[in-house]
Amino acid sequence: MKDLHSQTYYELLEVDPNATQEEILKAYNRARATYGNNSPALYSLFNKEEAQELLKLIDEAYSTLSNQFKRKQYDRRNSEPQTEIVPSSSISPSATFSDDLAIPQGHDDFAIPQGHDSFSVGQSNNSGYESKGSALSNMGSTKFGKYQLDTNFEEQIKDFTDFPGPVLQKIRLYKNISLDQISDSTKISRTYLAAIERDDFKCLPAPVFVRGFIVQVAKILGLDSTKVASSFMKIMKENIPSSTNTTGA
Repeated sequence: MKDLHSQTYYELLEVDPNATQEEILKAYNRARATYGNNSPALYSLFNKEEAQELLKLIDEAYSTLSNQFKRKQYDRRNSEPQTEIVPSSSISPSATFSDDLAIPQGHDDFAIPQGHDSFSVGQSNNSGYESKGSALSNMGSTKFGKYQLDTNFEEQIKDFTDFPGPVLQKIRLYKNISLDQISDSTKISRTYLAAIERDDFKCLPAPVFVRGFIVQVAKILGLDSTKVASSFMKIMKENIPSSTNTTGA
């Protein structure tokens, strides 16, 4: 998972490198709305220091990309391999959790959250989750407990480019994580979490808040939160009437 300081300014604002000035302004306003000081998404995703750093980087990104001269210089610099984009700071956007670790008691149904499901799939470890897949244990672990590794599905996850709700559910069930555990950790309503997994966009709040929810879920699952959020929000935007998407995706 990329931390704040390995993301480009375009990635921080979630816009295309060819975005217009109008699109950049819209993305900046959306980011400030999502992660502003009064946003419920902010401190559930980041601790105080990380939140301050994120807001600083969002402002820096807009300051650079909204200025044509600075933007050209930045694009030229950033086109070089292995280019860092932000001031030296070691803060990463890892959420701070305090709830107790627990081994889940069951799974949620693929379509009906109150049910159970028994299929097995695999796991990815590319986001800092400790994976103990040695010949001795062949187990992976999350903050909630251990699960049996599935090498084939791990490889599939690495190749995923689209992350609709059912895919997120598939990964969650493999890792033996329940919706209740995610809800307790993130303070996201279980109803919203279930709606996300069903791609039930009409039951979700404004897109700016859904984006924050998806980032948190991706982190719990050990996935690249930027890639997952971009994919899910794209799917959401394509499947809800434009008249209801007033806050942007």
